Amino acid sequence: WGRNANALAGDTLSRPSGDLLAEGARPSVGIFSYTLFTTAAPLAPGAVLGAGESSVSLRLANGYAGLVDIYGQSIETVAITGGSLNLDFARSLFSTTLNLSGTRLGQESLVADGTVSRSGQFYSTNGNQLVAGAVTPDGKQAGYLFEKRGTPGVVRGITLWGR
Repeated sequence: WGRNANALAGDTLSRPSGDLLAEGARPSVGIFSYTLFTTAAPLAPGAVLGAGESSVSLRLANGYAGLVDIYGQSIETVAITGGSLNLDFARSLFSTTLNLSGTRLGQESLVADGTVSRSGQFYSTNGNQLVAGAVTPDGKQAGYLFEKRGTPGVVRGITLWGR
């Protein structure tokens, strides 16, 4: 994950975007101050996303989330205590859940689903939340960023998923 601004308190997952660009990584999806970069080769013409598998379930490998106020100022680091990411390549669909908790936030869940493009990007917006991400061409790794607005502020986060 690349960041286009200073890291929020507790964010050890992202790096400056300029460093990733200098290393040859390519941006795949980005919103807010985060951009997901990849070093994987793009999907070749005629190739099938997910290496021919009809569906996969990925496990949460890493993540960071923070609660911010309406001005983007950090309120608290939010724990990501579990979740799931399921990709259905045969139907070009995804579904995900995340369990979030914090002192001011309390217990929250992020639940989203939507479509996966042929290039592996996926996006969902539903009321007070947004998810935007990408899966590697072989279907073995993915990452997404998310935002969920609520009473104590806005939870913004980034995730990495793998097999």
